[in-house]
Amino acid sequence: MSLHSLLASNACKEWVSEHVGLKGSGYRFVYSLISVVGLIGLGWIIKEMPQKRLFDPGIFIYSAYLLIGAGVVIVFFSFRYLSGMEFVGLRKSSSEDKLVTHGIHSRVRHPIYTGTIAILLGYFIYQPSDVILVSVVLILIYLPIGIYFEERKLIQKFGEAYLNYKKKVPSILPGL
Repeated sequence: MSLHSLLASNACKEWVSEHVGLKGSGYRFVYSLISVVGLIGLGWIIKEMPQKRLFDPGIFIYSAYLLIGAGVVIVFFSFRYLSGMEFVGLRKSSSEDKLVTHGIHSRVRHPIYTGTIAILLGYFIYQPSDVILVSVVLILIYLPIGIYFEERKLIQKFGEAYLNYKKKVPSILPGL
Protein backbone atom coordinates (compact mmCIF):
# COMPACT_ATOMS: atom_id res chain seq x y z
CA MET A 1 0.00 0.00 0.00
CA SER A 2 2.82 2.39 0.77
CA LEU A 3 4.34 1.48 -2.61
CA HIS A 4 1.12 2.74 -4.20
CA SER A 5 1.46 6.13 -2.49
CA LEU A 6 5.18 6.33 -3.24
CA LEU A 7 4.73 5.60 -6.95
CA ALA A 8 1.80 8.02 -7.18
CA SER A 9 3.77 10.87 -5.58
CA ASN A 10 4.93 13.80 -7.67
CA ALA A 11 8.43 13.43 -6.23
CA CYS A 12 8.69 9.86 -7.51
CA LYS A 13 7.28 10.84 -10.91
CA GLU A 14 9.78 13.69 -11.19
CA TRP A 15 12.70 11.46 -10.14
CA VAL A 16 11.75 8.76 -12.67
CA SER A 17 11.25 11.38 -15.38
CA GLU A 18 14.66 12.92 -14.68
CA HIS A 19 16.67 9.72 -14.18
CA VAL A 20 14.87 7.19 -16.35
CA GLY A 21 13.19 9.43 -18.91
CA LEU A 22 9.77 7.90 -18.35
CA LYS A 23 6.97 10.44 -18.03
CA GLY A 24 3.33 11.12 -18.74
CA SER A 25 1.35 8.19 -20.08
CA GLY A 26 4.49 6.00 -20.16
CA TYR A 27 4.94 6.45 -16.42
CA ARG A 28 1.22 5.89 -15.86
CA PHE A 29 1.37 2.61 -17.83
CA VAL A 30 4.33 1.29 -15.81
CA TYR A 31 2.63 2.41 -12.58
CA SER A 32 -0.57 0.58 -13.63
CA LEU A 33 1.41 -2.52 -14.60
CA ILE A 34 3.19 -2.59 -11.22
CA SER A 35 -0.18 -2.14 -9.48
CA VAL A 36 -1.84 -4.98 -11.40
CA VAL A 37 1.09 -7.35 -10.88
CA GLY A 38 1.14 -6.42 -7.19
CA LEU A 39 -2.59 -7.04 -6.81
CA ILE A 40 -2.36 -10.38 -8.59
CA GLY A 41 0.55 -11.37 -6.36
CA LEU A 42 -1.30 -10.25 -3.25
CA GLY A 43 -4.39 -12.16 -4.37
CA TRP A 44 -2.32 -15.29 -4.92
CA ILE A 45 -0.69 -14.98 -1.49
CA ILE A 46 -4.09 -14.51 0.17
CA LYS A 47 -5.50 -17.48 -1.73
CA GLU A 48 -2.62 -19.72 -0.62
CA MET A 49 -2.76 -18.72 3.06
CA PRO A 50 -4.60 -21.01 5.45
CA GLN A 51 -7.89 -19.35 6.28
CA LYS A 52 -10.43 -19.82 9.02
CA ARG A 53 -14.04 -19.25 8.01
CA LEU A 54 -15.55 -16.79 10.51
CA PHE A 55 -19.25 -17.40 9.82
CA ASP A 56 -21.65 -18.88 7.32
CA PRO A 57 -23.01 -16.02 5.20
CA GLY A 58 -26.32 -17.85 4.72
CA ILE A 59 -28.98 -15.50 3.42
CA PHE A 60 -26.54 -12.59 3.66
CA ILE A 61 -24.86 -13.94 0.54
CA TYR A 62 -27.40 -11.86 -1.40
CA SER A 63 -26.18 -8.68 0.28
CA ALA A 64 -22.66 -9.70 -0.79
CA TYR A 65 -23.84 -9.94 -4.41
CA LEU A 66 -25.60 -6.58 -4.07
CA LEU A 67 -22.53 -4.84 -2.61
CA ILE A 68 -20.17 -6.31 -5.20
CA GLY A 69 -22.55 -5.42 -8.03
CA ALA A 70 -23.07 -1.88 -6.70
CA GLY A 71 -19.30 -1.46 -6.34
CA VAL A 72 -18.71 -2.53 -9.93
CA VAL A 73 -21.42 -0.13 -11.16
CA ILE A 74 -19.93 2.74 -9.13
CA VAL A 75 -16.44 2.07 -10.51
CA PHE A 76 -17.89 1.82 -14.03
CA PHE A 77 -19.64 5.19 -13.69
CA SER A 78 -16.46 6.66 -12.20
CA PHE A 79 -14.88 6.24 -15.61
CA ARG A 80 -17.72 7.90 -17.50
CA TYR A 81 -15.78 11.17 -17.53
CA LEU A 82 -12.34 9.58 -17.20
CA SER A 83 -10.88 7.52 -20.00
CA GLY A 84 -9.94 4.02 -18.91
CA MET A 85 -7.22 3.99 -21.58
CA GLU A 86 -5.79 7.23 -20.17
CA PHE A 87 -6.16 5.93 -16.60
CA VAL A 88 -3.88 2.95 -17.29
CA GLY A 89 -1.50 4.95 -19.49
CA LEU A 90 -2.35 3.43 -22.86
CA ARG A 91 -3.36 6.81 -24.26
CA LYS A 92 -1.96 10.27 -23.62
CA SER A 93 -4.21 12.17 -21.23
CA SER A 94 -6.50 14.68 -22.88
CA SER A 95 -8.36 15.59 -19.69
CA GLU A 96 -5.33 16.11 -17.48
CA ASP A 97 -6.14 19.75 -16.73
CA LYS A 98 -9.87 19.29 -16.15
CA LEU A 99 -11.35 18.87 -12.70
CA VAL A 100 -14.28 16.45 -13.00
CA THR A 101 -17.09 17.57 -10.70
CA HIS A 102 -20.20 16.29 -12.49
CA GLY A 103 -21.90 12.92 -12.75
CA ILE A 104 -21.01 10.57 -9.92
CA HIS A 105 -18.20 12.99 -9.00
CA SER A 106 -20.88 15.47 -7.90
CA ARG A 107 -21.86 13.00 -5.14
CA VAL A 108 -18.41 11.75 -4.00
CA ARG A 109 -14.89 12.98 -4.73
CA HIS A 110 -13.38 9.49 -4.89
CA PRO A 111 -15.99 7.18 -6.45
CA ILE A 112 -13.39 4.56 -7.41
CA TYR A 113 -12.58 4.17 -3.72
CA THR A 114 -16.30 4.10 -2.89
CA GLY A 115 -16.83 1.27 -5.37
CA THR A 116 -13.75 -0.53 -4.13
CA ILE A 117 -15.02 -0.40 -0.53
CA ALA A 118 -18.39 -1.84 -1.61
CA ILE A 119 -16.63 -4.64 -3.52
CA LEU A 120 -14.33 -5.44 -0.58
CA LEU A 121 -17.15 -5.52 1.97
CA GLY A 122 -19.23 -7.65 -0.37
CA TYR A 123 -16.34 -10.02 -0.90
CA PHE A 124 -15.84 -10.35 2.86
CA ILE A 125 -19.51 -11.28 3.30
CA TYR A 126 -19.20 -13.73 0.40
CA GLN A 127 -15.94 -15.25 1.73
CA PRO A 128 -15.88 -14.42 5.45
CA SER A 129 -12.44 -15.56 6.53
CA ASP A 130 -9.88 -14.19 8.95
CA VAL A 131 -7.40 -13.44 6.16
CA ILE A 132 -9.99 -11.56 4.08
CA LEU A 133 -11.07 -9.60 7.17
CA VAL A 134 -7.50 -8.52 7.92
CA SER A 135 -6.96 -7.60 4.25
CA VAL A 136 -10.15 -5.52 4.12
CA VAL A 137 -9.33 -3.78 7.41
CA LEU A 138 -5.81 -2.92 6.23
CA ILE A 139 -7.14 -1.49 2.96
CA LEU A 140 -9.78 0.53 4.83
CA ILE A 141 -7.06 1.90 7.12
CA TYR A 142 -4.90 2.81 4.12
CA LEU A 143 -7.62 4.55 2.08
CA PRO A 144 -7.69 7.79 4.12
CA ILE A 145 -3.90 7.94 3.87
CA GLY A 146 -4.03 7.43 0.11
CA ILE A 147 -6.80 10.02 -0.19
CA TYR A 148 -4.75 12.51 1.84
CA PHE A 149 -1.79 12.23 -0.56
CA GLU A 150 -4.01 12.22 -3.64
CA GLU A 151 -5.82 15.33 -2.48
CA ARG A 152 -2.55 17.14 -1.80
CA LYS A 153 -1.68 16.61 -5.46
CA LEU A 154 -5.15 17.73 -6.59
CA ILE A 155 -4.97 20.89 -4.48
CA GLN A 156 -1.53 21.61 -5.94
CA LYS A 157 -2.86 21.03 -9.45
CA PHE A 158 -6.31 22.70 -9.27
CA GLY A 159 -5.89 25.08 -6.32
CA GLU A 160 -8.96 26.98 -5.17
CA ALA A 161 -11.26 25.08 -7.56
CA TYR A 162 -10.45 21.80 -5.82
CA LEU A 163 -10.70 23.34 -2.34
CA ASN A 164 -14.21 24.61 -3.17
CA TYR A 165 -15.15 21.20 -4.60
CA LYS A 166 -13.79 19.54 -1.45
CA LYS A 167 -15.99 21.75 0.74
CA LYS A 168 -19.15 20.80 -1.18
CA VAL A 169 -18.67 17.09 -1.96
CA PRO A 170 -17.94 14.29 0.53
CA SER A 171 -14.84 12.19 0.06
CA ILE A 172 -16.14 8.60 -0.10
CA LEU A 173 -19.68 8.23 1.23
CA PRO A 174 -22.44 10.39 -0.27
CA GLY A 175 -24.48 12.33 2.23
CA LEU A 176 -21.78 12.44 4.92
